[in-house]
Amino acid sequence: MDLFDHEIILEELAEGGMLRNMLADNSLAYQLKRLSKAELSEIRQQLRLKGLSRASKEQLVLALEAAIIEALPTQLRLLDELVYEDLQTLVRRKGLLKDLSGVSPATLFLLRRMGLAFTGILENQGPVLIMPREVLLLCRQHLGDDELRKTIFQNQKVLLICRGLLSYYGAVPMERLRLMVEGLGIAVAEPHFSSLLQTVGTSNGYIDYVDGVVCDKRVINVEEVLEAQLKHKGHGFYPVSLEQALIAAQQMYIDWTDAHRELFEYLLDEHQLDEEEAAEELMFLIFALNNRVPIPTLLLRLNERRVKLNSFGETIEFLTLLEQAYEETRLWHCLGYTPAEMRELANRPRLRVLTSSTDSSTKEE
Repeated sequence: MDLFDHEIILEELAEGGMLRNMLADNSLAYQLKRLSKAELSEIRQQLRLKGLSRASKEQLVLALEAAIIEALPTQLRLLDELVYEDLQTLVRRKGLLKDLSGVSPATLFLLRRMGLAFTGILENQGPVLIMPREVLLLCRQHLGDDELRKTIFQNQKVLLICRGLLSYYGAVPMERLRLMVEGLGIAVAEPHFSSLLQTVGTSNGYIDYVDGVVCDKRVINVEEVLEAQLKHKGHGFYPVSLEQALIAAQQMYIDWTDAHRELFEYLLDEHQLDEEEAAEELMFLIFALNNRVPIPTLLLRLNERRVKLNSFGETIEFLTLLEQAYEETRLWHCLGYTPAEMRELANRPRLRVLTSSTDSSTKEE
């Protein structure tokens, strides 16, 4: 990671209140007292402690100090491989990490929300990540456990599969998503599955959680759009194997509209492609639309692939079909909306943007 990226990370952490000055005190009580009441409430919500929504800051600190230690074995079972490796590194460094460039901001925020490690500015050290000594002692005992490693590996697989399924469906109720994963031969159980998605899943930047529904963040931003997605039964593909689900995680989300079908059939009929080849070319075109590839460049690339446009008439026909597909394609630069939806939403200013996953997935008692 170069210096520029490192400075951006530090700026993001500072904006999130993660780089306040701290003393060389690695007790859990001190690290909790450094946090604001809102930050302590995030930990309370993560640990699902009830009856403390009106507690004072001092009462929260005392309750969380005991709860973090008690819940630590369960919390460790919610990690993915990347966070697990970062925790191992922190334990090897005796609970003090002086170089934050190798740890993503999302992981640092997650560790604080779980009460496992805290960032700040330490005199003569600069930005550091500290694991409280009480947590460090327990992590040393648990992180080397074979069963925990198996759980972490399983979590990684489940998260990737869920990301692939959501890249197809956009939004899926939590229980239905769990059944889909089980249908692919991966055993998952509650409450571990829901906790995994709401903890590490929502922190990785791909998954959101709104009112019992797991969402692809690129697609779901407004309540009416979420409702429409749940009512829509025929869009996307349902992967029928683990391999397809893993591939889906690397592909674009496509709402399989009439415009996409027409473009797909054009590739079949006019260019004599088989279904697999036509699907590959369609995915390439969606990728090009999402990345705003200029039309001249796109036509040049198509000529190098399987789609040959040999005349002006063929080019116009192709571009017309592509424009129709563009209007119905969910684009990253449109926050997951289609251009057609963007125009519709622009005329409906009453729509309210959904809150973040952290705020919306956990409510006060």
